[in-house]
Amino acid sequence: MRPPSCPPRPRPAPQPPPSGWHRAHRHLDATLPIILVSGDGVTQKTSTVTVPKKTPVWSQLVFQARKAGVDDLKITVSGGPAGLGVSYPADRAYTQLNDAAGLPVGADDYASVKFDATNVAAGTYTLTVKQTYGTTTDTNPLTLVVV
Repeated sequence: MRPPSCPPRPRPAPQPPPSGWHRAHRHLDATLPIILVSGDGVTQKTSTVTVPKKTPVWSQLVFQARKAGVDDLKITVSGGPAGLGVSYPADRAYTQLNDAAGLPVGADDYASVKFDATNVAAGTYTLTVKQTYGTTTDTNPLTLVVV
């Protein structure tokens, strides 16, 4: 702030741009994902997996983050009939996302799970998928169809 004894400085008059210059206006289009943020931070998009009885197969379970902070997501599958084998990559006790440990809001990624139904009767079964990240744990059903 100026002391009262100092008069304000006059502002210079606006100068036109140098010859040959034009004022440029840019128009940018952007597509932003807009998603509902209530409920679970992670949505399991895969609700049903079909596996053959003849041979074990890897299946992909797809997930989408609905809230920020979904980092180091760990996924396990439990339940189902006796004789069903469930395993994860690298013989871990859980599976993780394919692209990265973190899942940006609105982005999809998948986790791989190996199902061995060779000792299970053909039919439809309900399993439980548990997703853990930070201090949050969510569970969702997964329908397993053995053919």
